[in-house]
Amino acid sequence: MIHSLQNRSTILETSGRSHRGSAAQSASRRTSSPFETLIAEQAEKPAAAPAASGQQKAASSTSNTTSTALPDIFGRTAIENHMNQWLMGVLQRQNETRTAAYNNALEGWKNVNARNREMGLAEIAPPEPPVLEAVAPMEPGWWFETHS
Repeated sequence: MIHSLQNRSTILETSGRSHRGSAAQSASRRTSSPFETLIAEQAEKPAAAPAASGQQKAASSTSNTTSTALPDIFGRTAIENHMNQWLMGVLQRQNETRTAAYNNALEGWKNVNARNREMGLAEIAPPEPPVLEAVAPMEPGWWFETHS
């Protein structure tokens, strides 16, 4: 059995893939994420000299976090703004659809009444105008309350 393992090791090494190097080779072939690349770059850089005082260190870490901060897309205000924009868009489209349907009904009513007059029939009542929704954002905090 030892002989077969040695032969296998020899075969793998001669084919260009040694057993010991397979993990390193597969790691080099594997694509890394931007985060892994950043970590690898940080590890390759020599360690910077420690700050002279704690205040300087705190100031440098604060300036680093504020300069690379991402927009707060999951914050309360951002969610409310997004939801309000969505709601106002939906209400606007509903109002446009209702207005278009009313205008079509009004044109049809005019045509039907003109034909009725020609034939001597009674006129029918005009269509009711649509009830349009107010297009406005909800008050702050409304999206995080329970409404049933």
